[in-house]
Amino acid sequence: MPHRVLFDAVVRAAHGLGIRTVAECVEHSGLVPALRSLGVDAGQGYHLGRPIPLDDLLRRTAHAWQDTLAVRTLAP
Repeated sequence: MPHRVLFDAVVRAAHGLGIRTVAECVEHSGLVPALRSLGVDAGQGYHLGRPIPLDDLLRRTAHAWQDTLAVRTLAP
């Protein structure tokens, strides 16, 4: 990541203020280790989960939503 220093600073600043961080556009598995090493809290993108229509999402139970949402925790 060429901008690793900037990403690191943003994550540290957010965490210092008590704000969780979410990486967008996580499109392939190679990004996950780098984001974890930076301390990013969560991510969203095609690698982590495809978007689904809202109507489909609302038809599912709250328990099943955890497996279908495109935002996932990046913690190991």
